Amino acid sequence: MQFSFVDIANFRSIKKGTITPAQTNLIIGPNGSGKTSTLEALYFLIKLRSFVTRKKKTLISFEKNESTIFASIKNKNSQHKAGALFTATSTTSKINGSKSNLKDHLGILPMVAIEPNAQDLITTTPGSKRKFLDWWVFHVEQEFLTTYIDYKRCLTNRNILLKKGANTDPWDIQISLHSNKITSFRGTLIDEINKTFVLLTEKYLNEPLHIKLNPGWPADISIQEALKASYLIDKKRGFTQNGAHRADFEIFDSKKRHIRDYLSRGQQKVIAGVFYIALYKALSQKMNNSGIILFDDPLAELSDVSLKFLLAELGQLEVQLFITSLRESNLFELIEPKVFHVKQGLIKEAI
Repeated sequence: MQFSFVDIANFRSIKKGTITPAQTNLIIGPNGSGKTSTLEALYFLIKLRSFVTRKKKTLISFEKNESTIFASIKNKNSQHKAGALFTATSTTSKINGSKSNLKDHLGILPMVAIEPNAQDLITTTPGSKRKFLDWWVFHVEQEFLTTYIDYKRCLTNRNILLKKGANTDPWDIQISLHSNKITSFRGTLIDEINKTFVLLTEKYLNEPLHIKLNPGWPADISIQEALKASYLIDKKRGFTQNGAHRADFEIFDSKKRHIRDYLSRGQQKVIAGVFYIALYKALSQKMNNSGIILFDDPLAELSDVSLKFLLAELGQLEVQLFITSLRESNLFELIEPKVFHVKQGLIKEAI
């Protein structure tokens, strides 16, 4: 699936933008012109949220009350129309004229955004990485959200009993069941990502890297054993130390070194780009559908060699690509993009 027509109005600095994108698209403009906002609007239509901020009010153009995004989305066999209208406090979305929800929009097509700070997924906190991973698991596992909600309820009840110094065995059983299920969901997606990630990192670094999931308790024992072993300390502290709520993932090389400890910032950014390519492929396979990759300002911190590598790999995918840049570059000739210019809040196709 890909966008065949997009109309954006009053989204950040974009006053009005109507485009008919190609398979590969390059959006050029000065800082503050609305390049990233264009990608943000495309992302919002599919995810009903921004990849930059959670403050929806800031997405609406100054002195405007609402923003709208509309698109025609098609493949060889079908076509859909999707739209979103939102204010500071509400969002109305539709697919083919009928009211829709987040799950409906996520199901249209797989989409990932490679941001300028993409390498943060390597260096950020376990909690942030866990939220990141769970967001993508939510895309492909129908039972994930209800399982996670049940898990958090059980965790809250166990912590209440810990503070009272009471027996937690009944909740330990439930937490164990839900932890194992959540870990299975997370692990399945990580395994799918690794299939591409290992191959591409070896191609780039001449050494394979792999993503390892830490479930949130010691790997050599079960979650129920971990809960039992930590009961006295948990009771003293008043909260549960082991479980799916403590999960994390790390990226290691073949020598079991964490890449954040020795790769340069530029190398980490390439590895993050590879991660998103691998994530896109995993989502595409799970959803049995092609989709879209948004790549924001790759010239900013990537060397010519690194960008050439990522563009070559992106060119091998069945994907619609949107890239932003301050300027044109010979490197973009590798992907033969359709070029758009953004200036003073207006998007126009290059002539």
